[in-house]
Amino acid sequence: MKKTLAVALLAIITVSSLCFAVASVSAMGSSSRGWGWNIGSWKKNGDTIPFHRSWVRLNGIAETWGIENVNGSLSVNARTVSSEEESRGAARVTAIWSNTTNFREKGNFSYSFYAARLVEANVSLIDFEETDFFLNGTWNVVNVTITQTIIKTGDSESGYTVDRQTKTDVDPIAIGEYGELKVNDNWQNFVLSIEGTDELNGAIRRTRMTQMMFNQFKLSEDDTEKVTRVDLKLLAKNLGTRPGWGSYDGDMDFNCNYKIDIADLSTVAANIEGA
Repeated sequence: MKKTLAVALLAIITVSSLCFAVASVSAMGSSSRGWGWNIGSWKKNGDTIPFHRSWVRLNGIAETWGIENVNGSLSVNARTVSSEEESRGAARVTAIWSNTTNFREKGNFSYSFYAARLVEANVSLIDFEETDFFLNGTWNVVNVTITQTIIKTGDSESGYTVDRQTKTDVDPIAIGEYGELKVNDNWQNFVLSIEGTDELNGAIRRTRMTQMMFNQFKLSEDDTEKVTRVDLKLLAKNLGTRPGWGSYDGDMDFNCNYKIDIADLSTVAANIEGA
């Protein structure tokens, strides 16, 4: 992040579980796909060690959770650096899904969904043990309930005032549990397995791999990594949306509060090139 509007905003982004989780572990497999890999080397104890490096971005649609049909999404932004001796990974992964059908009402209503986030990455690898992409680490899974209450005050003579209050309750389902994400079938399907909860299965809808790091604040599709006012306008159109309400996009929810708000807008604005 090149700039921040305030120290508080930087703290929000830093503490957020959407930030990259980084780890260095022993390599568990080879990376042979070749496309999108940046080949280089580093020095260790005077020896030159060759490595492969790549950045992967995936977007998927959740379809089943255990035996239940669900609606939801998967977002992955991962870095993989592999050598013969070790593999270093950094990743930002979020899955959000619901096993109920809810409609936003004009009056009082509530809406519930589940969210899984990677909080500590162990390793991310391409072409590992017959999987196209493998990632493991520590995850948190929660059940989120959003309740909207309409409070009407006043009378017919002086007029009425309507106050719309929204409350978000987060209940833990699996906290600090080991989990694995596997992408199979030529990058077409995914399985997210986290201890303490059922498997989440779905289809990959978008795959992108490059030799350069993705800009996580880049939202538009123009084949560049520069953040522009186009990205700001794109997020502005989604202000106020939540999972199941409007066009919510988890890639825009930088402060992880299940709502596209002014903090997210400020984050993108602070990263506009030349701003």
